[in-house]
Amino acid sequence: MLEKMIGGRLNRKKYIMYYLATIVAAVVVMMLFSAAMMATGQLETMETGGTMYIGGVLIGLFSNLVAVCLGIRRLHDLGKGGKWLLAVIVPAVLSFGVYFLDSSLVANLVSALDIAVVIALAVMKGNEGANEFGPAS
Repeated sequence: MLEKMIGGRLNRKKYIMYYLATIVAAVVVMMLFSAAMMATGQLETMETGGTMYIGGVLIGLFSNLVAVCLGIRRLHDLGKGGKWLLAVIVPAVLSFGVYFLDSSLVANLVSALDIAVVIALAVMKGNEGANEFGPAS
């Protein structure tokens, strides 16, 4: 199953479409989750450890996992291994830790880095023909 998620290549168009679909799906699921919480009267506070907080974290983690898998497949199209995505994952994890220290400047800088990498992956032209990760998609 892991091979299907991160194996092979993903061209620019598919990367953009899948990435946008992931964002839209995460927003829709979060809206439905919020509506369900409102209907039960549990949306009043968003305290750490509350149902709404945990649901948001789980939705965020799942959508980020999908984004990482898409990024790895996109890097394969560029002839690079998935380890190059660590350049984004490590700062993102660090920014998550910094979030709890209440340093919005560092979190904003890391978010800007993540956005820049997504844009770079979306615009860079992949390798022509087959490479070590498979045939062109």
